[in-house]
Amino acid sequence: MSGLIEINCDGPTDCLFVGGQLVNDSRLRARYGPRVISSTLGVAWVAAGRRAAYVSDGSFRADLHFAAGIALCQAAGCVITDLAGDPLHVGRGLVISADPTTHEDVLSIVQPHLAAVLASD
Repeated sequence: MSGLIEINCDGPTDCLFVGGQLVNDSRLRARYGPRVISSTLGVAWVAAGRRAAYVSDGSFRADLHFAAGIALCQAAGCVITDLAGDPLHVGRGLVISADPTTHEDVLSIVQPHLAAVLASD
């Protein structure tokens, strides 16, 4: 499996967002090679095994750009949740991981950043 992780840094300009913080996280950089992307191509790369995970902030409930990629990842057996580890569309953001172990690891790194962002809202 790849040790690369895609982080969508195309976030809001008027508030904190998780992606911008993750790129600078030393724990993340020690375990994964972060790549910044603002394309749904990163989602397909997780499904194909070319990336360990994909992380993005925001809402995906009505986002047609991600619908096909999310379906592709579901078919490939990827783990898909929001940033808090809840089912997609329950809370904020999207985490797609190639396997459950990677998913739990990525969520543990995301959690402090998510808490900081939610506290600033």
